[in-house]
Amino acid sequence: MAFNKQEYQKQYYQSHKEQCRTKHREWMQAHPTYNRRYKKQLKWYDFNRERRQKRIKLWLQVLELYGNKCPCCGEDLRAFGTVEHLKGNGAEHRRQYGTLPDGQTALLEDVIRENDKTTYRVSCWNCHLGAHMNDGMCPHQTDGKSLRMSLGRPSNDWGRPSLRSVKP
Repeated sequence: MAFNKQEYQKQYYQSHKEQCRTKHREWMQAHPTYNRRYKKQLKWYDFNRERRQKRIKLWLQVLELYGNKCPCCGEDLRAFGTVEHLKGNGAEHRRQYGTLPDGQTALLEDVIRENDKTTYRVSCWNCHLGAHMNDGMCPHQTDGKSLRMSLGRPSNDWGRPSLRSVKP
């Protein structure tokens, strides 16, 4: 039978619990900077946990208002959902609030406050990105053919030719 270090440590701790705790307390007192750093990390984690929970509640409200599934493909997993700006002003909207977590929260609050289905919709990430790359049409609606490639235009938005459009 092989030696199991983890099992041995667990048994040792159970039989010497008080000694292990006093040694740990002594070590933490001897290393105060480590102790402060650890408490600071816990404080930061608790603070961000509250922000994360708030964003999750806001996201659930957005899903409730705008629908729980993608209108194009029917994907209903919340992890794939995104807020799609139908007027194409998503970058401006994000710049207005910033990309930090507080900005994401403010953006979701704005989407909930406006409650305008002609401006926003919830779609899955694939359909959202596909519509962005195909001039507003999801690949599901074009039978998988890329409009930009069929029109001979570059497939990126930076004006540089894509690898597909450069001929050797």
